[in-house]
Amino acid sequence: MSRFFNRVCVAILMMLVSAAAAFGQNDGNSLLAPGFDQASREGWEFEIQHQMQAFSSAYGLDPQLQTLLQNELQARLIAQVAYDRQTTEAIIKKTQELEAAGLLENEEAPEVKALNALMAAQTLNAPLNEERVADWLEQRLPAAVATEGRQRLREVRDLRLQKHLESEYAFQAESGAKRVLGEALVQGSGLISPDGDTPLPNDPVNDRYYAEIKVRDVSGEVIVAPGRKGSPVNDSPMPGELTKAERLRQAQIEAAEREGRRKPGPAGLVSPSHEMTGTPSHESIVVEQPPAPQVTVQVAPTTPAGRAAPAAPAAKEVAFAQAPPLDDWDKYVQERAKQVGFDEAQMTRAQAVLKDMKRRANQYRMSRSDQFAVAALKTDAKAREAMMKELNKPIDAMFDELKQRIDSLMTLEQRQKAAAGKK
Repeated sequence: MSRFFNRVCVAILMMLVSAAAAFGQNDGNSLLAPGFDQASREGWEFEIQHQMQAFSSAYGLDPQLQTLLQNELQARLIAQVAYDRQTTEAIIKKTQELEAAGLLENEEAPEVKALNALMAAQTLNAPLNEERVADWLEQRLPAAVATEGRQRLREVRDLRLQKHLESEYAFQAESGAKRVLGEALVQGSGLISPDGDTPLPNDPVNDRYYAEIKVRDVSGEVIVAPGRKGSPVNDSPMPGELTKAERLRQAQIEAAEREGRRKPGPAGLVSPSHEMTGTPSHESIVVEQPPAPQVTVQVAPTTPAGRAAPAAPAAKEVAFAQAPPLDDWDKYVQERAKQVGFDEAQMTRAQAVLKDMKRRANQYRMSRSDQFAVAALKTDAKAREAMMKELNKPIDAMFDELKQRIDSLMTLEQRQKAAAGKK
């Protein structure tokens, strides 16, 4: 048992002791606060509702067995409240003795190890412990049903834990983002001068967002803008931008096209930016995204007599290969990059694409967590697999999109090499 868990348990127990001292005791010998039995009962009543749903789904109980299980759980509830009172008082008493002796912080002391074992046994030996209730129920079921039901019960428990962890992760991520934003606002407020004319530092991010402080000469080189401090700006391309050599090559290709001598250019080039044409404009962020699906409305052709012609057959739905688990998406990107020979800049862009696709996949799973839970609770294996397959279709499509976006980062030479390797 971890030290953190021990400290949490001890803290909870000491709170109960403090409450007993503040509000009085039930009798002369009780260490528990008034209302302990009521609080214990209410907490376990909620657990009984959860167990009824989980056992009924995992074991496929009929109404008669559900009634039998409900009666058994209610009978165990009375024993559970008495068990909680007895074990909690024993733990509190032992904790007070160790604290008075100055041994409570010594994790290696035999007395502390005995207290830890007592805390662990409190849950394992509880009358309403899920495993003990499952043992009782399986004695009244066929062996095959009991074995399959126990496996399904563990799957339901794991799914419940996964949903809790996903919610906790989302909450922590949102809290962390708010904290970082608040710190940035506090730090940024100290950089603003009273007259509002604070020179901006040379920074690629500022150059990217504010075109008025970014100046290029005729050859495309970045020079220090008026009112700026420091040395010339680092002109290394941001992810998704073209290098100077690529911009020059693109200009040559377009000039040849205008003269009627079209030359094939490297894959992945975009139209010339305002720095090349000389047209001033605010520079925008280039975000790589898949092409949006085009929606068209088709009007059924009519015959001369005014009757509608037979409708064209509907387009066949695209079936994507089953996507691997999200943790294996990183492995795919690493192996693909090694296979085609990505350089450092391409790896940076590939990691950005991977992060974006995993974020979208996680958001989708969290938005459909209730539906995934319903699918996992289905007792019919075929119905469960069919619903899971339908829910995972968007994730399969996202993995296919990930593969396409990674391949789009390849140069012409890498594409030719990859094509030759497939032959």
